[in-house]
Amino acid sequence: LKDGRLEVLLAERDGVAVGLLIFFQVYSAALCQDSFFIQDLYVSERWRGEGIGRQMMEYLGFLAEQRGVGQIDWTADPWNDRSRRFYDSLGPHQRAVAQEQDIRHQAKAVHHRQAHSFKPGDAR
Repeated sequence: LKDGRLEVLLAERDGVAVGLLIFFQVYSAALCQDSFFIQDLYVSERWRGEGIGRQMMEYLGFLAEQRGVGQIDWTADPWNDRSRRFYDSLGPHQRAVAQEQDIRHQAKAVHHRQAHSFKPGDAR
């Protein structure tokens, strides 16, 4: 789904929504090119640990590469250890500690981490 500002990746299993990733594309003055900012990533409790969040992140990396987007940014609340462990599992990144944990991840690193096992049609 895309409304011109926000885009939503929806994960489904057997026709039921089990996860979503809400993001938007912004211009990064630091990179002098566009970046994606993840507003929210959510997977239903029952489906956590099944790789759905990782598939959505990998698909976002694929979209970033297709659109020439050089960076994916997101935040994780410092109290949300599970979320922070998930983002840590995605690979190398830079951290800036503030009120929220601010994490930057290079789009190509997300996409190429498991490029051989991921096909664009896998994330729905």
